[in-house]
Amino acid sequence: MQYGSGPYRVARWRLSPDGLKVVSIDVFEYRTPLISFPTTGAIMAGNFYFIANTGIANYKDGKVVDPAKLEPIHIAVVPLN
Repeated sequence: MQYGSGPYRVARWRLSPDGLKVVSIDVFEYRTPLISFPTTGAIMAGNFYFIANTGIANYKDGKVVDPAKLEPIHIAVVPLN
């Protein structure tokens, strides 16, 4: 999961056998309109499931900033093959 340095995306970075270099990148999800501050995910049965809209931008100092901006949580899934 990548965010904070440009558009949100779900990607896999494959490392060299010694683990010192990235040898390839696979992008599975990029710029889907429903994605907003994705953070948490899990792999199961060849798929990556993640929270697509955490609402973290509406959270500050341990509190929800604007309850009117809260949305139902969306779980997205991308195949990893």
